[in-house]
Order: sequence, then C-alpha cells, then structure tokens
Amino acid sequence: MRRTRLLLATTVLLLAACGGSNDVTVDDPGAEPVADATATASESPSPSPSPSPSPDPSPAESEPAEPTTAPVVDPCDDPPAEGTYSGILVSAPLDGDTISDGDPVVGCGSTFEANFQWEVVYDNSSVVDAGFGTMTCGTGCIGTFSEPLDLTSTGPATLTVYESSAQDGSRINEVERDVTVQ
Repeated sequence: MRRTRLLLATTVLLLAACGGSNDVTVDDPGAEPVADATATASESPSPSPSPSPSPDPSPAESEPAEPTTAPVVDPCDDPPAEGTYSGILVSAPLDGDTISDGDPVVGCGSTFEANFQWEVVYDNSSVVDAGFGTMTCGTGCIGTFSEPLDLTSTGPATLTVYESSAQDGSRINEVERDVTVQ
C-alpha cells in the first residue's frame, strides 16, 4: 500500500514536470491515472489557416549554453611524495594551447641534478628550437620550474620536455604537448 502511494506520487510529479496531465491526485490511494478526456484517439487535428505563433523561447533556448569543460588539474598541485618519484610533470602549456616566443614551460619534477631540457619541432619545417632549465630542487625531492621558451618559427609544433639520462645521455621522462606557435 505504501509502495503504491509512493509510486503514484512519483508518477504525478513526473507527469507534472514533463507537462503531462494534472488530473491525477494522491488523495485516493486506489486512484488510477486518468487520461485527458478532451482528446480521443479517433480525433485528428484540423488544419489551421495560418501557422500559429510559436511561444517565446525560454532563456535557456535563446541564449547559447555555456561550454562545459572539465576543470584543469595541475599535476604539480599534488605531486607524488618526495623520494618516490623521478620524472617531469608539465602544467603549461597544455595540448592544443597557442604559445608565443618568451612564454614559459611550467611544471615540476625530480630529475638528476634538477636539470631538464625542452625542444620544439615544427610540423611545417625542420626548424627546431631547444633549451634547458633547472628546477628548484633535484634528485630525491620535487622541484618546480618556469623556463621561458626561445621560439624562432610559427605554426603547429610539438613541445617535448625531457631529462637526459645521467647513465647514457638518452632521453627519459619525456612529456609532449601539441601546440601552435604564433
């Protein structure tokens, strides 16, 4: 009995929210929903001589919706525990960003002697810009960095931030970002 009342009340609320009939009440627990008696299945709408004016759009329909984007999470806001991490985290730029000469590459990490390198390879040519930087802390602790980029060309490009291995000089801990340089 209680479940029937709950189901009936829920149905009434759903119908009201969807613009359905308001003929159903919850006063009578045994009541069944009643269809609107003014229209029958055999009736067909008569053509109107002119189109009826459409109702004014609601504010949500007339204004463009705000784009919904996931919040940007900065990996350096909550870096791994010191001494348990070796690598590089890049906060900016992000994939798809437009960058200019002098804009910084920003991040954090733990690298040998706090050093890291960066390189920009442009899609439209073989031009390569490169540089290096030093974090605020190195091996065994998490340091931050903000190194301005020295860029000589424009167009689509890939920014790579990496560490050179102390063992053999190979690239390790690479982080790539697809960017546009203007």
